Amino acid sequence: AFITAKLQLICQNPLCFILFLFPFFFHICLFFINFATELRQRFLYIQQGFMIEKDMILPNGKTVGEAEEASRKKIESIYIDCWKKGISVPFFDNKGNTYLANPDGSEDEADLDYETREYTIIKRIAEPGQGRFAYLLDKIR
Repeated sequence: AFITAKLQLICQNPLCFILFLFPFFFHICLFFINFATELRQRFLYIQQGFMIEKDMILPNGKTVGEAEEASRKKIESIYIDCWKKGISVPFFDNKGNTYLANPDGSEDEADLDYETREYTIIKRIAEPGQGRFAYLLDKIR
């Protein structure tokens, strides 16, 4: 009889209903807060792990950072050599779009026809001297 009376009071009075359910909502909120905190800590751990990874020594005795730097220099030398010959260099973004880095420092979005191995210019992305590799123009001159 006591429980029935209490349930009737909870169902009839909105304030009692809210106070009755508050502990449940409180625990659900705590669960999501803890879950979000754990995700954030994992993300920070991954970020810190990436920074530490640059110092990792490879089998050839170089660090990951040194290998990345050597790779960047090699790619830059390829761009410079191609531009000296007047050749546009294709590159791709993380979505798979094709771009051409032109010898004047401009960039064009392009489409590659795999059968004919020819590029079709879709649109200009960066004006001459404004492309992401335009800083290499100073090394050509």
